[in-house]
Amino acid sequence: MLAQELKKIFRPRLVLGALALGAVYALLFIYFYVTVYPTNIGGSDGLSILDTVSGWVEKYGPSLSPEEEAEIEDQLPALYAQADGYIAADPTAQKYGLETYQDFLRFQQTASRSAGEDNEDMWRILERLWSDETGNIQGRLYVYSFYTEQYRYFADGSIQTWLAEDLADGGLTQREYDNIMSTYFGPEGSYESLLPQQLTAYHVSDCARRFTVLALLILCLLLGPVMTTDRMSRMVPAQYASRRGRALARTQLAAALLTAAALAAVTAGLFLALFIFRHGLQVFFPCRLASFDRAYAWPDWTFGGYLAALGAIHLGVCLAGAALVWLLSRTSGSYITLLLKLIPAFGALYGALLWVMDDAFYYANSLYKRTGVPYVEPMAGAALLLLAGALAALFLLRLRRRDILRT
Repeated sequence: MLAQELKKIFRPRLVLGALALGAVYALLFIYFYVTVYPTNIGGSDGLSILDTVSGWVEKYGPSLSPEEEAEIEDQLPALYAQADGYIAADPTAQKYGLETYQDFLRFQQTASRSAGEDNEDMWRILERLWSDETGNIQGRLYVYSFYTEQYRYFADGSIQTWLAEDLADGGLTQREYDNIMSTYFGPEGSYESLLPQQLTAYHVSDCARRFTVLALLILCLLLGPVMTTDRMSRMVPAQYASRRGRALARTQLAAALLTAAALAAVTAGLFLALFIFRHGLQVFFPCRLASFDRAYAWPDWTFGGYLAALGAIHLGVCLAGAALVWLLSRTSGSYITLLLKLIPAFGALYGALLWVMDDAFYYANSLYKRTGVPYVEPMAGAALLLLAGALAALFLLRLRRRDILRT
């Protein structure tokens, strides 16, 4: 019977409709994130961050020792010399008598506040420095300068002074401060991870949430009509009068949960393929979240472990959504009634996802900031799954005592 229920769910018309709906949603709300993100976060200067840092990970490993950081810093003079050559050879720079990169930086400070021709010429010079013709020397200088500066903040203890000031000013709680000191400076902690900020907090979790929403949308379309169609065609009493009787409802729920698990696996695979592997981000899997490119998190997991935790929340929400959709369709006598129930239920799930998945496990998470409870995100996801499961179980218990002609 389970195979028959799965056939009812995966009817060709429903599958085609679900794929069409998923394609429209992906085009509107996912396409930008898997094409532009994460390689263009931070503007044009950030274009070479992932390429440069991934090269460091391949050369030095997932963390950067002080000796390795000094080796990177020693390459800055050669990069500035290359930039000097590009500036000296640029016709637009020659127009203003610019001979070195430092001359250009001083020119940029004044031209950026202007609305005249010098501002336009400044952007022409920058576009050349960002171009493939110069090997994106502007982006490489930004990465080398920014990362070595950030590393020194941790190495010389400056960051600890700033953290203490944040604690005194109320920007950090004592628990948050202690967690940072433990993960970054404790006996087993370290600030040397090479995980870029583009792969922390909001940027990854926001994209992952969008794939969870995609899974929920498809679940609504696949599961919603099945039970409602049975009720509209008066098939439910006949089904319950069969040999399996009312136990068939458990089989139908199991089919819905299996569909949700399969869809969660497919959408998670799409996220990995389009967002992670497409941009070669798997090289950062062994890098720890506690990176000197700061974004403070509660756990000291690797990036791969963080993605696994997001995947667990993704699966739990999909299973909870399947149980709720099954329950709503089972209690709806028409498609209009089903739609009126699904819209607010989907809105509630979407709102919960914003709180649970965005910045999950980081100090910036909205649910954590409201509750002050570390690791509240998996707790909320588990609570949602338990609630949906409890409602489905309660419905099945009540069904055993219900008049068969009123089902």
